[in-house]
Amino acid sequence: MYSLPNEVVEVWLEFFRQMEGGARMDRDRQRELWQENLASLHQNDFKINATDLPCLLDLEAAYRRINPNKAIGPDKIRPAFCKAMPPLLARRTYGQLMKLMVHGQEALEHKGGVLCHIWKSKGPKDECSAYRNILVSSFIGKSLRRSLRQRQNTLFEKLMQKEQLGGRPKVPVTLGVHLGRAFMRAHKQQGHNITMLYLDLTEAFYRILRPLVVGGPVSDKLIMHVGKRLGLATDLLGDLHSLLDEPTALEAAGLPRHMRNTIRALHVNTFFAVRGQGDVCRTQLASLMLFSPICGVGSCTSYSIPLRTPSRRTRGYVWRADNNHRQQRPGVS
Repeated sequence: MYSLPNEVVEVWLEFFRQMEGGARMDRDRQRELWQENLASLHQNDFKINATDLPCLLDLEAAYRRINPNKAIGPDKIRPAFCKAMPPLLARRTYGQLMKLMVHGQEALEHKGGVLCHIWKSKGPKDECSAYRNILVSSFIGKSLRRSLRQRQNTLFEKLMQKEQLGGRPKVPVTLGVHLGRAFMRAHKQQGHNITMLYLDLTEAFYRILRPLVVGGPVSDKLIMHVGKRLGLATDLLGDLHSLLDEPTALEAAGLPRHMRNTIRALHVNTFFAVRGQGDVCRTQLASLMLFSPICGVGSCTSYSIPLRTPSRRTRGYVWRADNNHRQQRPGVS
């Protein structure tokens, strides 16, 4: 048990730092790293079709979608104000959207926020593991990202497998549950053996190395941190380094260069701070992508790539219901 406020802050900070793969630093050092990334992401030459750029109406629509009852972000701009003044805010912030889209330039204040803990309604309340985290961030930054996502929905859907439901517009999260149950019921009625595999997304997101998705440098310390959480041996450095030398998930998915640069810009220099913390934690794993409206791009793309391999291998086969025998389809190699 901890009684002093500073002790409580340190406990929560260390818990979330380990979860996010974060590194503590002062705000001056954080700003230096942000400026270095701005320089590396800047495009000296580019070729982008005007139809690929979000328009003013896209940004205005993103402001209209804001829930006015949400918590106020670190910039102290109330969500009710954003929702009430979409035309004004869209005109004032459209230049930021163009900088982000063309050169990957995003304000540091939009890359993070205050991390709060919420009880999961299960487990003892005196254990940190019984709580989940939620990031309270700027609604201006959220709206800029959402306008990018809405504009590129068609492109992102092409990257996903047909069976992937997460991240698709107007598809409720409960649809997958109903489809899975219907699938099992149908096969049970036909007397088939059926198995379903479930992936713990909470654990999966905390084990994704961002460079595997968006590119960029990665330290041996971070690789060992992820390897330890995965339960891998200490000699995994060589294997993971060779994996990092392969094309990123966004490159393998065929995204245009400017979109790869934009998505990478959104996922570098992310940070969080807990209430009462003087410095910040700069994060390196993919979990804070969850708090971004554009996060579905990285996560869905990273999952779609490995899903394609078994899909291709089984595409040339059919299952015969009479004897559960796998038969090669004529004319397909």
